[in-house]
This record gives sequence, structure tokens and C-alpha cells, in this order.
Amino acid sequence: MKTIVPLRLTEAEAEEIASRIWGRVRVTDNPTQTKPCWVYTGKANDGKGFRKVRTRGKKAYVHRVVWTCVHGDIPEGLVLDHGCRNRSCCNPDHLEPVTVAENTARGNGAWVYSQKCQEARRVNADRPRVATYKTT
Repeated sequence: MKTIVPLRLTEAEAEEIASRIWGRVRVTDNPTQTKPCWVYTGKANDGKGFRKVRTRGKKAYVHRVVWTCVHGDIPEGLVLDHGCRNRSCCNPDHLEPVTVAENTARGNGAWVYSQKCQEARRVNADRPRVATYKTT
């Protein structure tokens, strides 16, 4: 697992980054949540739906930056779970620090698996399907 380096933002940095992020946030309703999603609409995307923003010359995930601005550093050994299941959402009310195992159990692994399956189906769509059986 990749180590998450704490941002440890100064108050001035947090305010500057928050103003840049908020300028690109679209508030949308999410029927699974009592509070709306804050969808970051900036261009930087990691290909999995997570959005990034530049801070201190490096790219960082927007939801992690927002969490840090509101709550401080993410506790060591934990990751942020999107309770709304929207990876572009940066509403800190939708984020919860959990273990990687808990995050995966809540649905993260299912999304990755379904994306890989969809891609495999698209790539292999014109190939004939052949059933194979193991005999012992």
C-alpha cells in the first residue's frame, strides 16, 4: 500500500487551496445522503474518478486536501471512504477515515472489479465465447 504523506497545511495555505477548490465545486443532490455532494469539476483526474489539485507543486487528491483543511491530517494507517460512493465528491461530511479493508468491504473493490470486467467485455466483444471445463 502506498504511504499517505500528511499535508500539514498552514492556515494561509489551507485558505488559499480552499478558495481554489471551492471555485470548481458543483453542489449536487445525492439521494443516498442527507447532505449534497460537493463535486469537484477540475480537469485533473487519476482515471479512477478521483480528482486532484495542485498544492506545493505536487498533485494531491481533492477529498484528502479538503479533509485536511477541515479536520487536520488523516489518521495514520487510515484512508478516506466516500460514504456517498461518488469519487469526485469532496464534502467532508461524506468522508470517513477507515482502514483499507473496511473501505474495500464497503464497495471500493466492487467498483474496481466491475470496471475491469466492463473493459474486458468491451475488448473481447467480437471474440467467440468458449467454455472450458476442468476434468479430473
